[in-house]
Amino acid sequence: MALTYNEGGCSSYVPKQPRNDDPTARKVRENQNEGGTDSFARQGVQALLGSGVSPFDLRVGGRFTGDLARALQAALTEAAGTISRMPAHHMTFPNGGPVLPSTPHTPPRLRTGVLELDAATLWGWGELLVPRHLWQALGRFTCWIEPALITEWLRLIRGYAINQDRQLDPSVLATATSWSEPSRDVALPRSLALRLLESGNPLHCVWTGKRLQAGSLDIDHCLPWSAWPCGDLWNLVPADRAVNQQAKRDRLPAEGLLQIARGPILGWWQAAYLQGEALPRRFVEEARASLPGLAGEAGLPPCLRRCSRLWACSVCGCAMTSKCQSGPGERAWMRQPVPNQTCQATLLSVL
Repeated sequence: MALTYNEGGCSSYVPKQPRNDDPTARKVRENQNEGGTDSFARQGVQALLGSGVSPFDLRVGGRFTGDLARALQAALTEAAGTISRMPAHHMTFPNGGPVLPSTPHTPPRLRTGVLELDAATLWGWGELLVPRHLWQALGRFTCWIEPALITEWLRLIRGYAINQDRQLDPSVLATATSWSEPSRDVALPRSLALRLLESGNPLHCVWTGKRLQAGSLDIDHCLPWSAWPCGDLWNLVPADRAVNQQAKRDRLPAEGLLQIARGPILGWWQAAYLQGEALPRRFVEEARASLPGLAGEAGLPPCLRRCSRLWACSVCGCAMTSKCQSGPGERAWMRQPVPNQTCQATLLSVL
């Protein structure tokens, strides 16, 4: 679906289906002859789908080796090329300028058989610029835009199948459009916390300072899961079970409490996540991907001083201006913000 712009706003139109002698139709057949069973799913994508990898494993900071690394590298190269040649090229303003300017780069090569999804690697495929006003509009109206896009995708795929004399299994389409709900996974930080306890290191609740034991340990989402389902390492902190399940629950911590908890949280990051090689890289890349204020940092070395920058990030003001609860025992917690307002939320600035 292409977009056109006028003084009244944005309208959409659907391009005509290609004829059999149309260059687009010929390109579809060429792609299929190259091994792909679908117009835009070529060999790399097919290999990635056949690997059985979970979509939740394809996250920023992930590290892949062997055949999976090669399949992912090929799939990303194909996807970047398709985006650059098609929507980025054909979507234009009335004056002919591109709506989504793109700058493709030469795809990065696998020099050691390892592919790490860090910022430097991802930049290797190029860049696509989205106008700020368009990005904001897409974020505000996503609950209407997403189902419209899925419906249009289904219509388009069925049209391609008719033109190619192919039969589509409705169950396959239903599976392809089913939403993969994120799941809470705190196994890694919990195992790290238990390892610290077993080695004799003290572990404290970041909110109360209470010393924790294995039986009282909970892993808390600093920004609550109900508001923003973020399982990044920086958002997972140790807390007393009673505090997490009875007092904090799905509330945001107030600014005053974050000021008090700053030291314990930074200490937890240092002790649990910033040791060794793999975890510090994952920690930094997840933080840079989730927290807008870190996007322009040249690097975040695994040390306590630089990690404090996370606490000085720019904040999505509409997400973090809820008034503090003043009820008994609830002074430190804030009401849960509207979920749509927290998609770009970061930790409160307390420095």
